[in-house]
Amino acid sequence: MSQASPELDRRQFLAGMVALLAAQAWRPGLAVAADPPGLEQWRTVLATLFPHPDLDAARYDTPAAALLQAAGASPAREVLVAGWAALETAAGGRWDEADAEARHAAMTTLASTPFFKLLRQTMVFTFYNDPDNWAEFGYRSDAWAFGGWLTRGVDTINWLPDPAIAVQP
Repeated sequence: MSQASPELDRRQFLAGMVALLAAQAWRPGLAVAADPPGLEQWRTVLATLFPHPDLDAARYDTPAAALLQAAGASPAREVLVAGWAALETAAGGRWDEADAEARHAAMTTLASTPFFKLLRQTMVFTFYNDPDNWAEFGYRSDAWAFGGWLTRGVDTINWLPDPAIAVQP
């Protein structure tokens, strides 16, 4: 009975890591980060990824703290440390010194990575799922407990053209 071989065996992985570290050594100022960033840096990353200019920056503290906690001693630590190093490299060397355009470009290059997916997942579960933030976005609440939105005044959409056929509720 033969086993399916993984896409990347241990030897290929180690060779790739050695090549990555060697490449980093040849590029001054772009060393791989030993630790993930702090609360303020995570806040700027999340605000770049999910910008809400009218929102108080402190609203990003909850998801930033969740990332700090995940970076403690879990499997997410490796994703966050490697992702932070890649983010800094993509931003031109230092995330803190990059302008808004460089930060956006750096995020775009990492959009398909596990790091990006972890950031997005953290925002969904800790930021957009927080009832304290809902009012800031104009979202009144989850209507499930009230029997849905149909009888709660949401049927007054004035920005769509009138339908050609009358719709019966």
